[in-house]
Amino acid sequence: MSDAPLFPVGVHAPDGVDPTALAACMAAAAVRPDGTSMHQFERLAAIARMGLADNLSAGTVATLQRVVEVIDDLLGIRGGVSIILQDPADGSFTTSASTVAGQTAGHSATRVRSGGATRFIVESGHGLYVSELADDPFGANRMLLEAGMRSYVGLPVMARGVAVAVVYAMSDEPASFDAEDIDLLRVVADRAAMALIATQEHERVLRIARHSEALGLATRQVVAALGQTSPVASILGQLAMSVDFDLLALEVPANAPDGLEAVVVGRSPELVEEMRQGGVQAILDRLEPEGRGLRLHVDDFGLDGVSLVAVREREPLDGRDRQTLRTLASILAIPFRARR
Repeated sequence: MSDAPLFPVGVHAPDGVDPTALAACMAAAAVRPDGTSMHQFERLAAIARMGLADNLSAGTVATLQRVVEVIDDLLGIRGGVSIILQDPADGSFTTSASTVAGQTAGHSATRVRSGGATRFIVESGHGLYVSELADDPFGANRMLLEAGMRSYVGLPVMARGVAVAVVYAMSDEPASFDAEDIDLLRVVADRAAMALIATQEHERVLRIARHSEALGLATRQVVAALGQTSPVASILGQLAMSVDFDLLALEVPANAPDGLEAVVVGRSPELVEEMRQGGVQAILDRLEPEGRGLRLHVDDFGLDGVSLVAVREREPLDGRDRQTLRTLASILAIPFRARR
């Protein structure tokens, strides 16, 4: 029997998930309150007065933490609130915040299952209300069991029509949320989307400025160093600090031209020591699958067999970081092309 009539167009139950149970949880999360009580009016008014993105310079993680603290305070539940952000580059979940006791920043993101509720909410754009954890159509997440939770509401955080995060309210009691609670969570999720857009745009502008300044400095250093033996270490060191890489390495072949040498610089002593012990490849094996490590081959700049490696442990590298490495490669090639 087809489960299509149970769901909105384009939404289906994943393999192994009971479609009837899933549809019931989706319907429960979509319920709207009949009118607005004075209590709800006061809570909504409190949200309007709260600035979720008042401090853009604090960054995305701080914004997420502010969101969960606001929701926790307004709902007043015995459990907690978490928000998990999806990386648009590869669909992974690497950033989160939580008010659940014992859960540190980022903890929730590490426990996202490939076929669980979080992935479904992001991909479908629809929320879930599981009033009893034992009846979770995706099976109870062990993280919730470990925290003693009995029920949860999960809603998508929609930005520009796309689900970019999931916000959860959890309780250690069954059936803890009513229509007003879910509506409140929905309102805060909308505000959270606006706060995330503002914060990430602020970070993007700052990164553009840092990259431009760093690459300008690198170019000036190379031009000034033409004729010197090896400006590479100084250039890489300045760029790693300016562009906020935790590790930046230049890998060269055995037949590299004079003055082009393997260099590793980093602001993280632990990463530098890890490199010394196991090599750059060991670091990439650990971080590249999460998008936090990148190797770029730059043969097309006349540096045959040369690679640039960048690592940032705190957050994934993006397309601008790749472009920075390409620009750096073209800058580093200046003195070697000048000798030809």
